[in-house]
Formats: sequence, C-alpha cells, structure tokens
Amino acid sequence: MSTPLPVFVLGTPRSGTTWLGNLLASHPQVAAVTAPEHGGIDESHLFSHTRYCFPEPMELETFLARYQQEDYFKLTGLQADALLQGHTAGPGDVFKHFELIMNTYAGSVGAGAWVEKTPNHAIYHRELCARFPGARFVLIERSFRDTLRSQLERYARPGAPRWLQVLEKVVRFVCDQRALAQLEAEQPSRVIRVSYEALIAEPETTMERVQTFLGLEPALLESRFQPSSSFEPGEQPRFRFSTIGWACIRATRALCRCLPLGILSALRKQRDRQAAATFPRYSLIEVSRRPDASGSASS
Repeated sequence: MSTPLPVFVLGTPRSGTTWLGNLLASHPQVAAVTAPEHGGIDESHLFSHTRYCFPEPMELETFLARYQQEDYFKLTGLQADALLQGHTAGPGDVFKHFELIMNTYAGSVGAGAWVEKTPNHAIYHRELCARFPGARFVLIERSFRDTLRSQLERYARPGAPRWLQVLEKVVRFVCDQRALAQLEAEQPSRVIRVSYEALIAEPETTMERVQTFLGLEPALLESRFQPSSSFEPGEQPRFRFSTIGWACIRATRALCRCLPLGILSALRKQRDRQAAATFPRYSLIEVSRRPDASGSASS
C-alpha cells in the first residue's frame, strides 16, 4: 500500500479552516482526527506546541508514553503497544513519530490521505514543507472585516483593554496572511487557495477544485458537524466600530504590513514556546476511542 498523502489546511483563525477541514474529512478516502468536543476536526498543534514539549529526539516508546495522554492521539483509537510492534528504527523527533501515527491511522481506516488543520501552523510553513516533503496545502482566506469581527467575538478576553484585543487580532491576521502568501510563492505546485466567500457561494464547485488538486476522486462533501459560528442568531456583536474606528483599524493593518515578517513570526513563536510548559494541550476526551458514526470523518 502506498504512503498516504499528508494534507494541511492553513488559514488564520475564524477564516473557515474548521469548515474546510470538516468538509475534507467527510471524503471517504481521507482520514481525519475528529470529535464533537473539538468542533469536528481536531488540531494537533504539532509545530506550535508539541514540538516544544518534546525538543529532543527520543524512542517511540518514550514519546507515546506521554503523547497518549493527548486528545489527538486518543481520538485515533490507536493503541501504543500496537504502534510499537514492527517499529524499531531508533530515536526520532516528534515529526517522525507524528507521521507514523497519522500514516498508521489512515491505513487503519483504508484512507489514501490524511488531513490536519491547525491555524497556528501558518507561520511554520517552511518547516512543514521540509518535514513533510510530500504534503499538499489547502489555504483558505476570508475578508479582513468579517474575520476580525469573528475573532473578537469568539476570543474576547474579559477585562483586557479593547484597543489591545483589536491590535492583537490585526497583527495576527497580517502575520498569517503574509506567511501564507510566502508559502504560495515558494511552493506554488503544492498549494491551492480558496476563499470563504466562494465556499459559501459555490461549495460544490470549490470543493471539487480542491479534490482534483489533491488527486481525490470527486465526491459530494458535507460536514457532519455543527457550524462553528461566532454569532448566535439575532445576537448583537460585542465589538462594534464607527467609520472612524474602522479607519483606524485599517491604518493599523497597513502599518503591520510594513513590519518585518520575521520579527512578527519570532514574537509569536516565543509565545508558543512559553505556552508549551503545559502538556497535554487538550484533555477533553476521557477514554480512548474512535469517533462514533456521527463524528467519524473517515467512514
């Protein structure tokens, strides 16, 4: 059996990455780690968190002893003992071990590809390309105003100054968009870009184009999970801006575009390193299991 195709969905938060990931996860030939508790497709945070928790190469057994506490591993339904059988290639880094897990998971459900989505991975795109040389990337973008409003609503921090929350989101948006544009310029044959607006207007046509790019037999894709909306029907947004307010936000966005991408990325990566003091990142799932029929993305 050939090695499964790694597929990474990339985009800034609240730009449609979960929706796009859930649609791809519904393809019969695509394996994805999913659970209702995580809104469908789970995030591995492999480059932005796990790799900082496991900075040194180690034996697979040592890695699995800790990694099996993570929801991402639990949701594959794989058993550490079974993974260890036949895999005695010596120490490896987290990327090697993660690839083994995902390839084994895809093989266990008869899939020819696996998909992962972590918005934080956008600024790690060069490492993604180097560590997964056969991977393909599906980028999604959404209008700046809608993305910002959704981020502020979903990730509002009570007590934090309004101006600081807006600044953080604007910097993140600009940094991610520039990183993804860099990826697209450097790896044009490995990247396809779609827009959130096109996915709404023409979902079948848009996803058929994505499936063709990935070499998948086109199928009608439909997410099995509830939409991850930031706004409830009839709910008024907590963050509203005047015309002058939006003008200030656009000016801030333009200023951020002038800052070196390397500096913006380095600051964010430093925050990722600091956050890596906590492991596992997610522990919402109490028992090892595969997603059930209502949540399976690979059945």
